[in-house]
Amino acid sequence: MESQHMGGRAAVRVPSIPRRGLGLLIYTVGFLLAIYLLGHTVWAYFEAQLFDPWTSLAAEAKLTTLECPLVIARAEGATVRLTLENPLERPIRRLVRLQVPEGYITLLSQEEQWVDLAPGARRTLEWHFGPERGVYGGRFLFVSAYASGRTPIPAQEGRCGIWIMPLAGVPGNLAWGAGILGAWMAMVSGLALRGHRWRDRERLNTFDTGLRVVLGAYTVGLLAMVGGRWWFVAGLALLLAGVLFGTLLLRALQDW
Repeated sequence: MESQHMGGRAAVRVPSIPRRGLGLLIYTVGFLLAIYLLGHTVWAYFEAQLFDPWTSLAAEAKLTTLECPLVIARAEGATVRLTLENPLERPIRRLVRLQVPEGYITLLSQEEQWVDLAPGARRTLEWHFGPERGVYGGRFLFVSAYASGRTPIPAQEGRCGIWIMPLAGVPGNLAWGAGILGAWMAMVSGLALRGHRWRDRERLNTFDTGLRVVLGAYTVGLLAMVGGRWWFVAGLALLLAGVLFGTLLLRALQDW
C-alpha cells in the first residue's frame, strides 16, 4: 500500500492486479468452464459405448446416420433421427431396433420397426424421448440403434449420449453454445491481456506458449465433438489440455 499527500490530505493508492495476472485469471475461468461444458458431452458419449454391448456384437458396421442432440435442458425432450437409404436396384426390408434406458442403465426399453425401401429410396425415422429417461440421477440420456443387414449392406449399429443440463427455461443447445462461446472468448481475451510481445525471460515465453497450446487443444476437441461426434478425439484433446494446463499452473506457483 502506498500513500501520497495531496492538498494536506493523505491519498491512499491500492495496488491493482497486474495485467498479466488478471489475464491468467480470466483465462483460467474460461478454461474451467470449457472443461465442464465440453467434458460432459464427451462423458455422455463415453458412457453410451458401455451400455447394451450385445447390439455392438451383432453389427458389422457403424450406423453413421444416427442423429442426436449433444445436450438438452431439464424441461426439454430429445429428438433422435435415423436415416436409411437403399443404394441397390432392388427393394429391401430392414429391421430397425432402438434401445433406450428407462432411468436405470440396466432397465432398457426397446422399439422395433420394419422399414421397406424401394430402389434408390431414402427414409428418415424419428423418435422423441423425455428427460425422465435419464440415467445416473437424470444426468445422461443414452440411445442405441441397430439396423439389420441385407446383402451387400451390412448390419449397422450406432449410439449416442445426450447430456441433460441442470437448468430449465432455456433450450439446452442455446445455453451450451453460449457457454462454449463465452469460455473460448475468455481464454482468448486472457491471452490478449497478457500480451503477445517477446519477453526477456524465457520461462515466461514458454508459459504463454503453453497457454496457446492448451487453447489449441481445446479448440480441436470442440471441433471434433461438434463436427463429427468424435468423442474419443475430443476426450484425448481435453486430457492433453488439462494435463498441460495443470503443469503450467504448478510451474507458475513455483515461480511465484
